[in-house]
Amino acid sequence: MEKKKEIISQDRRTDGLVNMSGLLMPLAKKMLGKKAFAEADVICNWQNIVGENIASFSRPLKIEFKKGEKINGCLYIETLSGAAALELQMKTKLIIEKVNTFFGYGAVQNVKILQNLQDVPVKPINNHEKILVSKEEESYIENAVGEVKNKTLAEALQNLGRAVVKNNKK
Repeated sequence: MEKKKEIISQDRRTDGLVNMSGLLMPLAKKMLGKKAFAEADVICNWQNIVGENIASFSRPLKIEFKKGEKINGCLYIETLSGAAALELQMKTKLIIEKVNTFFGYGAVQNVKILQNLQDVPVKPINNHEKILVSKEEESYIENAVGEVKNKTLAEALQNLGRAVVKNNKK
């Protein structure tokens, strides 16, 4: 039995597949109104704009412009915690540069960071980012954290212990 091909236009056959961004962008632009072009583009392309690392713990909310202007706006970014907010604050100039490069003009002049976002996934530490300590030091850290019942907290405390041990070696 042969699959029936859905024809979107005479020039293009999709075999039933449709690009979602083509469907979502007009809807996002309609919902966001006049600010749609800047905001929808930043929201839909956040990971491509700022990179996977920054996008893993943040998301753009909106770009606010002065009345009648489309330059030198303020980009509002939401993030998970104070630590993530500090990292974003240190990378503010880089973020502004990347967003403006994406638009091709000075769309954003400054960034405001909002924290306490509850549904941004936290990026786990990659194996190459783990801090290596000696077997004795690892044993000491595990014993110190041994009675902590919350697995996530115990893991975080072990990572902190490794960082402290490593920093004391310097």
